[in-house]
Amino acid sequence: MARESITAARTSNRAIGARVRARLSGLSEAALNRSIQRTLAGAKRRFEPAAKRVIRDSYGVKARDLSGKFSVRTGLDDDGEYVALAAGTKGIPLLSFGGRWRGPARRKGRWAPAATAEVRKGDRKTYSSAFIATINGTRRLVARQLVRGAGGARDPRNRLRTLTGPSPVQMVEGDNDRNAQAIADEVNTFMADELARQVLLSRGSK
Repeated sequence: MARESITAARTSNRAIGARVRARLSGLSEAALNRSIQRTLAGAKRRFEPAAKRVIRDSYGVKARDLSGKFSVRTGLDDDGEYVALAAGTKGIPLLSFGGRWRGPARRKGRWAPAATAEVRKGDRKTYSSAFIATINGTRRLVARQLVRGAGGARDPRNRLRTLTGPSPVQMVEGDNDRNAQAIADEVNTFMADELARQVLLSRGSK
């Protein structure tokens, strides 16, 4: 099972305030609980699409390479039940960030330029000695391993190292948790609107 870490992207249904408003409007405890649970279920479905949109606004990663990298956790805090986004901690292959290479390595007696990738949108970088190769049937952006303490000499066994970019949890955090806040804001807005809608539906079905 892939390792995950809970991010700062989380939201709460503010159950206490909702209960007070519901009591004033005559909504039963059971009806309110149904409204809250339906709202939480909707919030869970919103988190991963929101995370993908926010991440791809600032990172050059492909959407398909973010699939399956997130899960949603629930729990209790002072605001009642909350929903939080958990994201994978393993770095995503650099090739997924628009990796490019003008290989083959040697062309007309000259070395091809090193491979490039665009981790941050609009900031394409060159990775020294990197190139794209197919290993065990999978295309990867790799670099030859060097021997430690040998003045930059290549590993005599010609081993390759797959280069990776940031992990999903690092991209959710973004700069000072800005991405996490943007994701939480989107889901919070949904929950506020959806809880009000569910309460109205429950009141109408009494």
